[in-house]
Amino acid sequence: MKRSLARAERFAFGTESLVDDDELEEAARTVIEERNDPEVVAAQAARYDEIFSEPEEKPLSAEEQRKRDMAEFDRQRREEGLK
Repeated sequence: MKRSLARAERFAFGTESLVDDDELEEAARTVIEERNDPEVVAAQAARYDEIFSEPEEKPLSAEEQRKRDMAEFDRQRREEGLK
């Protein structure tokens, strides 16, 4: 982490800038603490679930499943021109 921050600082301000290891370590510690904050982690986890979780579907009765299967079968036959 310290290395990447030092490199970013060199690119931003040139190679002449002096990198203070204490400041760099403090910045790295702050970033890590912010990243591991329980409230932030919980909020990000909730947002992830909201975006990527699959909606729960209740199981269909045998009759409803048969109706859907027959409708799909009929659609495929029409598409293939068999009926």
